[in-house]
Amino acid sequence: MLILVVGVGQHVGKTKVAEEIVKAFKEEGFAVTFSKPLSTLNAFYHAKAFERILEVGEFVSHDVLRVNELVKSEEGFEVLNPVFSLLLPIDLESVDWNTASLDSPIFQTAIIRVEKSTYVVEPVSRFVKSFFERIEGILRKREFSRVEIDEVDDLLLSGRELTNDILRKLKRKSEVLVVESSGNLAYPNEESLEADRVVIVTPGKYFVCDGERYRRAAEIAGRLMYLRCEDVVEILKPKRGYENIKNLIKMELLNH
Repeated sequence: MLILVVGVGQHVGKTKVAEEIVKAFKEEGFAVTFSKPLSTLNAFYHAKAFERILEVGEFVSHDVLRVNELVKSEEGFEVLNPVFSLLLPIDLESVDWNTASLDSPIFQTAIIRVEKSTYVVEPVSRFVKSFFERIEGILRKREFSRVEIDEVDDLLLSGRELTNDILRKLKRKSEVLVVESSGNLAYPNEESLEADRVVIVTPGKYFVCDGERYRRAAEIAGRLMYLRCEDVVEILKPKRGYENIKNLIKMELLNH
């Protein structure tokens, strides 16, 4: 079974929901794997998660580290979290007070990891120096390539395409594969749209949708590369929400 966890809006608690799903199926004796194909971390706005990266010395999603403490998968982070982007704060003085740069995730991207390959996005002079210095310890331990800002989109696109094969392999090796989307993306990659069930997380309430129905709604919404979950649920208008995630799991997932 492939279960996709998506969120209406940013920071609505997808990882907590994924944890509860993993726990429930493990308690029932299933072999469970968790994957977050794409992830982005803003080092300034998510300081605790950034500290966790520095602690483990890897460019990897803190969500994957957190849930994998339950799963205890033998797969490497390059499989469980194949594409990772680290955003650092922009030094506005260094970019001549170009405040528009604060609205551009691409301009704020400092590090991209695609599987085992690490890329540093030039010029690094645009970042607040103290933040970049803190990741240099990780960079010194590995080989990396330098890319320009205008290469970032293509790099992320190629990385996303690679995640489809990775997810197919994980699905074949797992009885239950729980996939968490990134931010408010309707789906992290094409393969995740082959989900059997989709758990939709909204502020304070949770819904479950049949995977085929969710795919059809995504098709109607345009099936864009960066389609928002909000655009899909406006078409779906899911019914019967749960305020308790454990009730949802018991009634909608474990019984299917």
